Amino acid sequence: MLYDPKRWKPKTVVPEVVSVEGLAVWLRRQDPNKRYTLDPVNCLFAQYLRASGFWFVWCSTDTFRSGLFFTTKIPREINHVVWGERTFGAALKRAEKILEVKSEKEV
Repeated sequence: MLYDPKRWKPKTVVPEVVSVEGLAVWLRRQDPNKRYTLDPVNCLFAQYLRASGFWFVWCSTDTFRSGLFFTTKIPREINHVVWGERTFGAALKRAEKILEVKSEKEV
């Protein structure tokens, strides 16, 4: 069928890459002194998503878009990593702190 309405609905499932764990792994491979901006196209999270295979990425405080039809929520803890001192090293420290708190809650 040429037109299938299911093909054009925005996906709402959050991919596994959208996690503090995945972001922390990526941040460990970056220059800790590199600075980032909060520009919706080039912010830290947008750079991470592009490196993870997403294209035409645009981020806001609670959602991100990739391509024409993919829109999904950004977990709140990702925002806690992005906001603050704008270096990759500082963001990594915030991510590791969140992961530490999550692991303590699981125990």
